[in-house]
Amino acid sequence: MTHAQAVELVSAAGIVGPCHGNLAEVRRIVESNPQLIEAMNALDASAVDETPQGAAAHTQSKAIVEYLLEKGVRPNIFMAAAIGDAQQVDAFLRDDPSLAQARGAHGIPLIAHALNRETAEAMLAHDVECSIFMAVNRGLTDRVARLMASDPALAHATTPQGLSLVQAACAMGHRHVVKVLLDAGADDSENAGHEFLTGRETSGEKWPGHYFHAMHLHGAVFNNVNLGRSTFHNINMAGAALININLHNATIDFATIDGLKIFGVEVKPLIDAELQRRAAASAPQ
Repeated sequence: MTHAQAVELVSAAGIVGPCHGNLAEVRRIVESNPQLIEAMNALDASAVDETPQGAAAHTQSKAIVEYLLEKGVRPNIFMAAAIGDAQQVDAFLRDDPSLAQARGAHGIPLIAHALNRETAEAMLAHDVECSIFMAVNRGLTDRVARLMASDPALAHATTPQGLSLVQAACAMGHRHVVKVLLDAGADDSENAGHEFLTGRETSGEKWPGHYFHAMHLHGAVFNNVNLGRSTFHNINMAGAALININLHNATIDFATIDGLKIFGVEVKPLIDAELQRRAAASAPQ
């Protein structure tokens, strides 16, 4: 099968989207398209932005990657990284050292595919590209410490979304990285990182309809939390970090939101502009 034929089959099957995390749909599509595995193996990853296996790998959809491997998709270093197979990642890099600079779907760096710290550290042993942002994201304490020591200006670095390094580490729950960053003098707005180090952790709870009253959540971190249809009223969340949060139809009232950013965009100026527009529209002519 040629690359062009494979692209046509994969596109017609519509499997790339589901490979970002929908295992049931991936199974259905593969089972109803007998030639799809051959097509995936015939794809030239360098000639497309994203293959189905690349989609599963960069989203670290472990169950999907394992399913595709089981069905006969040819393994690669990105898939090995996404299932946390540090030994296989090491073997790939030993066989082909140039993979240390490899990039996956959408140009995403190899280390971003690592499911766990062991896999990421196996990559670092082969000098795989790893920025301070990826080191913080993956909880690579030693790498963070070395980078901070070699470039003190990193103390003021921010992610593309506008988070400080301390906020980024808090958002991922990496307390050990937060401590290294604070010890190195990294920016800690409103002392939120220091508070995070001594805060408690709540995980796996289900509180639908729960009433939280007079809450003080300064410096708190919300990671992978469903807040859909929630109402926030008179809540102090100064310095808090929210990542992978469902705020569908949530209501926020009487809030101080100075500095609040969503996708790196500061929200308060947008709201102020809309309130001014409404005031102008309702003013007597």
